[in-house]
Amino acid sequence: MDPFGLVPILTLLHIVLQVSSSAEPLTQPTLSVQPEYQEYYEGEKIRLICSTFHNLTMPRNLMVEGYRFFQEDGQRIHQVAVNAYRDGMMDFQAQRNDTGNYRCAYWLKKAGREVQSDQSHPISIQVNAAPPAPSLNYIIFDRGNSVSLECLSPPEANKIGQFRFVTDEMVVSILATVNSTYTYNLTNVKHKNVGIVRCAYVQYLHGRKVLSRISDPIFIDMRGVRWVRLLVVGGSFFTINGLIFLISYCISLRSRSLLQKTEGTI
Repeated sequence: MDPFGLVPILTLLHIVLQVSSSAEPLTQPTLSVQPEYQEYYEGEKIRLICSTFHNLTMPRNLMVEGYRFFQEDGQRIHQVAVNAYRDGMMDFQAQRNDTGNYRCAYWLKKAGREVQSDQSHPISIQVNAAPPAPSLNYIIFDRGNSVSLECLSPPEANKIGQFRFVTDEMVVSILATVNSTYTYNLTNVKHKNVGIVRCAYVQYLHGRKVLSRISDPIFIDMRGVRWVRLLVVGGSFFTINGLIFLISYCISLRSRSLLQKTEGTI
């Protein structure tokens, strides 16, 4: 016998607490960026990392299934499963239209239904234009067997650390001198599959190396030294770390790691 009616009251209180607990929002994730700069330049690699700690008050079967990334307008731009560290990552190469705020959220399965957490606090990313493209010129000599390539940086460019000549197969990097131009000599051109040649330079900005936009291309065909200036499609041009080559070049280039090489020969 319960003269004070405590049993019904305790039962009701238990039910209310259960409902309240099940309705609690999921832990808000944390969004970070690597590398962390105040501003980025076109072509630089950016990694967004969304992470959360497993809520120990949840049943063990409620584990994070994956992560979603959002732009400031709320549009979902990426979805990924959790990695070995229980985080979610989004990698991309910066373009001017990537400027803006980013958020992330995670989701899990609960009672057979998908439940998404609140979005993280925003991270702001500012993407600036890469340094302007250099000009690439050439001089044919020795009956077309040798070619001298001249990469000339714009007058406003300073603190140049390297010049880079890019072909279908490799990147040749040369340390810059005090001059704003560098000349590279190609010999025995007829016996080499050179293809498209472009150049760029590396400039020191905000304490780091930043690749310039790529020059207009020059083409060496398989018959020797027949040079052709290629048109820029639609008046647009690309950055050296982005989609900077023609489709034929993109197919022949197996990985973008080639653009990071600092030594090579043609």
